Amino acid sequence: LSWYWRHKFYYTTWNITYAHYWAKSPFISSDMETNPIVSFYTMQSFSFSPKVRANLYVNYKSSGNYYADYIKPTCNMSADLQFTLLQNRLHIKLAANNFVNVNDGYTNTRFSHTHTVAQRDNHPMNFTIGVTYTVRNFIDLFQKNTAGDEMIRRIH
Repeated sequence: LSWYWRHKFYYTTWNITYAHYWAKSPFISSDMETNPIVSFYTMQSFSFSPKVRANLYVNYKSSGNYYADYIKPTCNMSADLQFTLLQNRLHIKLAANNFVNVNDGYTNTRFSHTHTVAQRDNHPMNFTIGVTYTVRNFIDLFQKNTAGDEMIRRIH
């Protein structure tokens, strides 16, 4: 199930998925193993000007296994700020990845034994700074080699 909406300076994307798997576990039991998965993803984007945009990403996934008796939820949130400067040639991206991270592991009960698996550091928070500068783009080269062409006028 997906949904997308745009309004002037803001747009949102939502994606919700449910999947269910059934399988036999050989040499363990004749019971049917069932694995439900629920995932949720959303991106909220805000354009403060034609050259500045902020994005917020949220991921959630809950997977489980009824045969092994565990449910494993994970959730993380990331954000970035994008700038486009110097006639759209300089691109700067500042990103905070996984600044909210809920990945506490799961409790597994199998063969009458219970153990807890902790997974707190799978996706540690990190920061990304990206800078890209385009010296000469394809349209500039095309205009130089085919000045006055009708197709160039249609592109612009």
